[in-house]
Amino acid sequence: MSNPKTDVYIDVSIRGTKGRVYHCKETNRVVAIHTEGEFAGQIMKAQLVSDPQVDSLRRLKTLD
Repeated sequence: MSNPKTDVYIDVSIRGTKGRVYHCKETNRVVAIHTEGEFAGQIMKAQLVSDPQVDSLRRLKTLD
């Protein structure tokens, strides 16, 4: 997450719950951390993402 090639997105809707998403452009992986609700502070996703998912993250600030 501290890699300079990582983009950070705040106030992202992660399946309807707000969170922060870290996207590494080198590996095309994301780490998503909820910032509200019962899972606040927990890593909810750490996975590869498709190009359409990255596009949605950039344009709409959503990750589903």
